[in-house]
Amino acid sequence: MNDTEFDGMPGLTEDQLSEINDCFTHYLFFRKIKKDHIGIAGLNEKTDAFECVCSHCGAVYTTSRALSHNLSTQCEKCGCKVTAKHRSYGKKKLYEAVRVLLICPENENRVWLRAFWCVKNYQTEQGENLTPKIRKAEEARYLLESRKKARHWRWNYNGGKFIWC
Repeated sequence: MNDTEFDGMPGLTEDQLSEINDCFTHYLFFRKIKKDHIGIAGLNEKTDAFECVCSHCGAVYTTSRALSHNLSTQCEKCGCKVTAKHRSYGKKKLYEAVRVLLICPENENRVWLRAFWCVKNYQTEQGENLTPKIRKAEEARYLLESRKKARHWRWNYNGGKFIWC
């Protein structure tokens, strides 16, 4: 493989990272809290509210809308369809892995296709961090150029580098 073939390969943009995030199931983690409220008589009263964290946009907010575990709802900040999950419940089944193929155009005559194995794992997240980072492993790269034969590289699991195919 010629290392100069990888010159000019574009990095992942924020939009592409957002597209990868959209491949996963989104959750709205919540817990019930008491919120201070000044009542009609001018007395301080406690009302029920829900503190929420959206796994899609990462927003943290408080809502008075009633939520229950596994309820299909919508994030009030980004509008994404999410599944409500109570924070105190276990997260042993909240693990997803997907394969993603991204089209990364360099110019009108040269296009990269990049294949990734992506994992989003809520099982190991501790404390208030309910929006884990997506772990990505690039598995293959394809280079398509006009009037040239397509080139393909795949990850060599033994040597830990890309090899020509």
